[in-house]
Amino acid sequence: MYRYFVIGHHTVMSSTTPYTSIKGFPFAMSVYNSKNKKTIPKSVFSAIEKDKFIEIKVHIDALMNSMSQVAIEEAIEIFIKMCIRRGGGDCVFVFRFNMPKFLIRFLSNISPIKEQHGNISSFLKKEIINPKNCYKSMEKVHHHLLDIPWNFTPIDVDGFEPLINTNDKKGTILDLGAGFGRNAMFLEQHGYDVHGIDISSSAIKRCKNLVSNPEKFHVSCATQLPFAKETFHYVVDIGCIHCLQDNEVSVAIDEIYRVLKPKGVIYSRIFKPRSAKWLSVQPFKTSKFGYTTEQVLQFFQNGFQANIWKQHSDINYIFAKKD
Repeated sequence: MYRYFVIGHHTVMSSTTPYTSIKGFPFAMSVYNSKNKKTIPKSVFSAIEKDKFIEIKVHIDALMNSMSQVAIEEAIEIFIKMCIRRGGGDCVFVFRFNMPKFLIRFLSNISPIKEQHGNISSFLKKEIINPKNCYKSMEKVHHHLLDIPWNFTPIDVDGFEPLINTNDKKGTILDLGAGFGRNAMFLEQHGYDVHGIDISSSAIKRCKNLVSNPEKFHVSCATQLPFAKETFHYVVDIGCIHCLQDNEVSVAIDEIYRVLKPKGVIYSRIFKPRSAKWLSVQPFKTSKFGYTTEQVLQFFQNGFQANIWKQHSDINYIFAKKD
């Protein structure tokens, strides 16, 4: 009989939540499993959607055959936090059938546990996703990877769907603000030649352990890209431009223009202005965050043909082609 643990959401969920959660767990395992690049077998996880409840089973034996102990601990913590963040509420974490002692110890460090009828469970409050600290620099933020909200979601395909849906997956891509390489790995798997930069040396160090061509990833800022003129067919910006200071944005756009080939394209996902409540739970310090649609289109008014290719209440999805 399989040993497994269960994560359940006690909250009303949308019909897409099982999909995002199921996709999220193998993502968490692969991204944080830097010493072991084995493919995670499909037998590891399964999900059942019930009324106001989603049960996600993760089979421990299959998991332990695929990952190191440290990687399992990191993956479980990031997945627990991701489930809470995606669901917006508390969740229940249950171990069944003689869980390994190291996993029990690990869970007890996250939240108090109780034992009943041979099961060990923990009620996890949504407050555990709040950042433990608030940092002034992105370099310091990346030293605390399990406090980073953007690591709680699956691959950001929503920002570059056309690159995945096309049948002609050729060309070079610059991943702007590559982080740990989650989007870069995904694009590599779809046949693209991917390069990346990030201002955080700790993020790039981890990224290099995961991507197929680590020599193509560099510590650098978007305002000073370390590439020759007209190098890339595409630039993918998932959360880099909106992290820049106002006076840096135009410089970064000029650099993007420089490194794009003629008729090259940037797909950019830029948050619209965020509330003070949203800012209060981020691991970085800032008094404002995000740009209006009018501001974003103005960024790309010189040298680009830009438009909003997908409508969203909180996000600007930009498609900009170099003139």
